[in-house]
Amino acid sequence: MIPGRRYRAACAMLMMLLIAALVPARADQWTVEKAGFNLYRITGSTIGGQNVFIRTQGCDDAPAAGVVNVGKEGGTRRLTFDGSAASCTVVDFLVPAKVGSDEYRVLLTQDLSKDWYRVTDSDMYLKTVGCFIRKMSEGAVLNLNRDGTGWIVFADGRRCVVEHAFRRMNP
Repeated sequence: MIPGRRYRAACAMLMMLLIAALVPARADQWTVEKAGFNLYRITGSTIGGQNVFIRTQGCDDAPAAGVVNVGKEGGTRRLTFDGSAASCTVVDFLVPAKVGSDEYRVLLTQDLSKDWYRVTDSDMYLKTVGCFIRKMSEGAVLNLNRDGTGWIVFADGRRCVVEHAFRRMNP
């Protein structure tokens, strides 16, 4: 190869790498509707007949429904609404947990946001109402119905409602 051509080929390769680095990562697009505080249900799409939910953080002023794009910004997944300046962090993708109507002894770990708890050493997350854990992790009895709703009863008698039990999934 002629020295001038090598230089131009190297410059072209460097330019292609630079452009590839600057192009934003591909974003997935879905239609969603609000299903709770910082929780959206993907409409028109199911996995194994189950609804898929996007758990977010910082979506306080986001629209109640719309078309969203989920893309990566660095190591964080971001959700943005078409036609809106609203943007928030994607915490997890969730599906409703299939459970038997039963009582379970569990260790609960308080999650990042209010009213979310993880069953320690599992992929199960609980969306609760009026629940307060005094420690980072606390033992409890979890009474669940087949539809994923139920109660948490702590050793000292405190109780709170389980609005729904979810399992984490990868889209």
